[in-house]
Amino acid sequence: MRNVKSRLPQNIVEKPVREYIQEGAFHHDRVTDCLLNSILVGQRVYNREGVMILETPMKEGLKHGWESTWNDDGTLLLVEPYVNGRIHGTAKQYGRQGNVIGTYTLIQGTGFDVWRQEKEDRTNFVSEIHRLQDGTPHGYEWHFASSQGELWHERHWYIGKLHGIERIWSSKGKLRRGYPMFYVLEQEVSKQTYLKLARDDKTLPAYRAEDRLPHRIFPPEIQELMYS
Repeated sequence: MRNVKSRLPQNIVEKPVREYIQEGAFHHDRVTDCLLNSILVGQRVYNREGVMILETPMKEGLKHGWESTWNDDGTLLLVEPYVNGRIHGTAKQYGRQGNVIGTYTLIQGTGFDVWRQEKEDRTNFVSEIHRLQDGTPHGYEWHFASSQGELWHERHWYIGKLHGIERIWSSKGKLRRGYPMFYVLEQEVSKQTYLKLARDDKTLPAYRAEDRLPHRIFPPEIQELMYS
């Protein structure tokens, strides 16, 4: 186990916000506010064993500084730079051996959040891509089943609201029952209603029959993220 390294001042006082709660198969981790001279400067989250798994520096109630995430065994998983509540700079994801396995850069919360999955042989592939604008989901969100770019989940956002078509595929590459689902500004609508609205609303992705398959021809900027 690696020791977690705090980025907050050593002389902070922690005030419990929520204790660890087990509810059947679900649990809520322990949360504390971190105070310096009675001013909130961060927040910490601890798992059942008391290992810190998340530390968020804060300024005037917003995330500000390097937020660190650890696995349950205390190994570092992710660090993200925040400025006034939005990711600003280059985030780093870490592998089991403590090495950096991937990075992504956002400017004032705008760009692509890219997550990688590490395999047992220590190789990794891009497993998620989320487009963000000003810190909120905006555009496509893709979840990949393999390094070949085959999807298992796809949905589309507009300024933080589901706005488009959502698809989930089985391990056999078939659409799961009930999909695709259609949304307009967070409201689920019928396919017929969606098609009618999409004719005039260019913020809604077009419906294409061929998209029932979990394969896409991605634009160059996404291909670069997937295979860099």
